[in-house]
Amino acid sequence: MVGIKEKILKTAYGMFLERGYEKTTLRAIAEECGITHANILYHYKGKADIANQVTSRYLSALTKEVETIASRNALRPSFSKASLFWMTHLCFMVEYPDFARAYSEMLREDTRPLMNSFIHEHEKRNPVGELFRNQLQDESEKTLAWKVEILTYADYSSIKKIANGEFSLREGMFYMLDILSLLFAEKKRAKTALERDISLLLDLVTKEDLQRINSCCKF
Repeated sequence: MVGIKEKILKTAYGMFLERGYEKTTLRAIAEECGITHANILYHYKGKADIANQVTSRYLSALTKEVETIASRNALRPSFSKASLFWMTHLCFMVEYPDFARAYSEMLREDTRPLMNSFIHEHEKRNPVGELFRNQLQDESEKTLAWKVEILTYADYSSIKKIANGEFSLREGMFYMLDILSLLFAEKKRAKTALERDISLLLDLVTKEDLQRINSCCKF
C-alpha cells in the first residue's frame, strides 16, 4: 500500500507534467489525493519542498545513467563526465517536453536541489557531485556557489530556448558546454572542438538511456 507521502509525490509529479509546475496548486494536489491542504503541509513544507524531491530524483537518475553510458562506451579522458551529464540532460529535455516545462519552472523557483548536488552534498559522495569531483575540489564554497548559480541560470535559459524553438538541440548543447568550459576549465574552447565533442557525445546517448531515466523519475 502506497503511503501518504509517496501518494502526494506521485500525484504532484503527474500534475506537474500535465499542467506545469506553476499552474499546479497545493490545494489541487490535496483534492486529487483526497486529503486536506493542511495534511499536505504536515508532510511537506510547501510546493517547493515537493519540487525538491522531484528534481533530486531526476538528478540522481540522470547521474546514474551518465555513469552507465560512460562505462558502456569507455569514455575517453578527453571527454569529461560533466559534458556527458549536460549532453544527456538536454537530450532528455527534448525527448520529454512536459518534464522539461515543469523542470524549468521548478528550477526558476528553487535552485537548491542543483546547488546542493554541487556544493554541500558532494562531500558525502553525492552522485552528481562525483561527476564534478575534479572541478569541485579546488573551489571555495563561495566561488563554487557563484559558478553553479551561473550554470543553473544557463540551464534554465537553454531549456526554455530549446522549448520555444529559439535553440536547436545542438545549439543548446554548444551553449552549455561552452559555459561549462569557461567556468570549470577556465578557458574558452575552440568552436570546432566543441562542435566535434557534441557530435561524438551525442552518438553515445540512446533513447533507451532516456527511457530508463524517465522510468526512475516516477514515484
